[in-house]
Amino acid sequence: MLGLHGIPADYPGVVPLIPDAAEAGYRALRDRGFYPINHVLVVRDELLAEHPDLAADLFAAYADAKKRYVADLAEGFVADPGPTDRMYARVMQITSADPLPYGIAPNGP
Repeated sequence: MLGLHGIPADYPGVVPLIPDAAEAGYRALRDRGFYPINHVLVVRDELLAEHPDLAADLFAAYADAKKRYVADLAEGFVADPGPTDRMYARVMQITSADPLPYGIAPNGP
């Protein structure tokens, strides 16, 4: 069995929390206007204390990389798209918007 992003999940007793999670996500997008997140980035408090600009620098790096990725995806420039790429492309087809919005306002719902 493979997980949503193609990561092997074939361990005894491992079952999906949500059957057909990808389709459930697309349904949420169509019905409620949002595609649920399922990953987060965590930074230890002591690292933030040692490096006061770390949070802002990480956000800027991720935002820049995401902007480039979304532009490439929209233009069909992603070579050999995998399941995740196809998922984000489908989200863009449904919403005509950024499939990975950053910030509080676009993720409020």
